Amino acid sequence: MKLKILLILLFTILWANQNFAHGQHVHQYIVKEAFELLLATGNLNIIEMQNHIGGLDPFYTGDYAWHRPFITTGAWREDEEDPIFNYDFIFIQGVNIALVSITHFWDADNGDLTKNLFPIVFPPLPTFDIGPYENAYDKLLKYRDGGWVLWFPDIISCTNTANGNRLIITPEFVTPPDRFGISLEYTSITAFYNNPLMNLLSDQNGHFTVFDSTAQKFISPESVSEIRIDDYVRDRIVWETLGRMCHLLTDMSVPAHTHRDEHGLEPDSYENWMVGDPHLAWDHQNVGDFLNPYNSDNDPLHYLIYTMQQQSDHFGSNGPGDIGNGNNLIGGDPRVSELEFLNSVNLSSLGEPITSNGPWNEQNLQNIRDNIYPYVIRATAGLLYWFGTETMLITDIEDENLQTSKPSKFTLNQNYPNPFNPTTIIQYAVNNRQFVSLKVYDMLGNEVATLVNSEKPSGVYEVEWNAIGFPSGVYFYQLQTEGYIETKKMTLMK
Repeated sequence: MKLKILLILLFTILWANQNFAHGQHVHQYIVKEAFELLLATGNLNIIEMQNHIGGLDPFYTGDYAWHRPFITTGAWREDEEDPIFNYDFIFIQGVNIALVSITHFWDADNGDLTKNLFPIVFPPLPTFDIGPYENAYDKLLKYRDGGWVLWFPDIISCTNTANGNRLIITPEFVTPPDRFGISLEYTSITAFYNNPLMNLLSDQNGHFTVFDSTAQKFISPESVSEIRIDDYVRDRIVWETLGRMCHLLTDMSVPAHTHRDEHGLEPDSYENWMVGDPHLAWDHQNVGDFLNPYNSDNDPLHYLIYTMQQQSDHFGSNGPGDIGNGNNLIGGDPRVSELEFLNSVNLSSLGEPITSNGPWNEQNLQNIRDNIYPYVIRATAGLLYWFGTETMLITDIEDENLQTSKPSKFTLNQNYPNPFNPTTIIQYAVNNRQFVSLKVYDMLGNEVATLVNSEKPSGVYEVEWNAIGFPSGVYFYQLQTEGYIETKKMTLMK
């Protein structure tokens, strides 16, 4: 009974202190600045990523997992739920405890995939460990490689790859501890972006119905194995996942997260300080060039997170005990290029604080920030560059003016933001001089607006639709040229 009370008290404290490195808005800020850095220093054109980078206002926090198709949404939501290991949904003898960010730590000196144990101190009780829990690098790889159950919470319109029939899959209400949503699985986040195929998992105790709208009948979930989902659902999954990956990387810029210092029982000085204005001291204009992860041993994600972790690991955090002490050991599983880079940095020269004797003074706090924070913006830009490269979204810009660059094909991008109120941006590309029509229709197929109706030379264009005066609901916008027509859906939400 005493042990149960102690565990409940422990996890209540962990949850009450939220255990979040950096405020969630700081994670979003880093992502935004990283993307601006990528654009500014990389001479790159990443139209689709620009449409889905997101922003800093409350709209981009999302209301639940896989709600909004933005990178900053994932950067925020990674501290709201744990979609891979489900440590936000644990029951101990009927008591629900939240450990949503317990997998955001990585002591790389112990090896790439070694699970974390967390020492807990309750004086005068003896110190004990909780765990083991998977580490941040392990989770980063799982987001990259798939193979875990993704519970999608909304209706999905998709295609059955076995026969080409259109399906409507609807989640049903469940009572905990059963999971709510449609149980899905992707094989690789980059391959999934280019070819949006998912496995429909009928063996995960999921509760959903499958309606074959082509055959006009309900069918057994067991009869469907693979589906091709529509772009809007794909974007909600992909871009939020990329934001969650960014979050794991940026957590490695906080020394407490490199020491297995859960900083729930004893708040961390650096984290608390950075939540305020100090994080604004660095941005895309003063951190230097983005970090190209391909200038390494062909292990780009490891290069980004390992070199970040080892620099943060130099600095101390606030305990408990000696768990917060920093070190200059380049341990674990470093690659050759990582060793070369870290030796050139000379970790011992990074300065104080290196022990757990906090709270730190202003000079110590500034020294941690000024040695670590610029690098995490550069490294996060490198992670975005990796995704853009692997998905072939990145193209060189021949001219800084987007309208003078020559796209390789006609494209119509998803409007941004979506949902919107009352204005939204629609971006499209024309690969040779054509007469272009871009119109908006309501759910009944009535034309409600003409946004473009003229000849356009080759280029990339943006047009704004101001829907003031229009009712909330779903609208369709259609791009049409000679030999090309594409339609996408958008939602006006007032």
